[in-house]
Amino acid sequence: LKVFFFIAGLNQSKNFCLAFTELSADGQFWTQNSVELCVTEEQEIRIQLFTELYPICCTISNFFLLLTFISYVLSPKLRSPLFGKIIMIFIFCLFLAYASISIVSFGHVELVNQRPPDLNYSPMCRVLGFVLQFTYLQAFFWMNVLSYDIYRAFCKEVRLISVANKERDDIRKLLFYTMYASGAPMIIIILSVVVEYQPSTYSGPRPQFGVTKCFFGNDLGSFIFFHLPLLVIQVRFVFIFYSHS
Repeated sequence: LKVFFFIAGLNQSKNFCLAFTELSADGQFWTQNSVELCVTEEQEIRIQLFTELYPICCTISNFFLLLTFISYVLSPKLRSPLFGKIIMIFIFCLFLAYASISIVSFGHVELVNQRPPDLNYSPMCRVLGFVLQFTYLQAFFWMNVLSYDIYRAFCKEVRLISVANKERDDIRKLLFYTMYASGAPMIIIILSVVVEYQPSTYSGPRPQFGVTKCFFGNDLGSFIFFHLPLLVIQVRFVFIFYSHS
């Protein structure tokens, strides 16, 4: 019944249907019994959207993200300013996030069900879940950096500084932004890994990657290890914006 773990986790259906198939070979006839998950038309559409349409849309988006990234690489005027470098990093992180979700969605059923008999989760699916979590968090954090840099450019006082000092200042800012936008998601990932591999006696929230699907297996884990950090940075940015407006 392991083949139905993914579908059950996706549509939360608990109804199974018994199917009988008449087979024949070399003049012999027999009936093959199989158990299938009963899904409504709405649930079937949701499954197709997640496993077919959604990754196709992400792949199309990645094509244009790649063209944009190449444009920045080939144009010194675009990549030279600090803002251009932030844009390039953000595009690259978003490209990785979309590529991860495309891989996970296209092969979701096979990935979830590639699990050893002694485990209740798919190791490959769990690794991809952590990769997907990190790439999306990093993309959102770099988006936050991008917003902050735009806000800072409009709010700061105009100062006349030399080109050399400006370059050193931009490098210092970029290092600080990188520590924030890549370090914070890494800390969240480390916490997720530690909590995920706690012994069975642990009763707190877990991400549950690879159990029913390659991403979060429950709403509480998804909120704590994914949506809550994003909510915090958005609320913090709104507070900074209004406090200095």
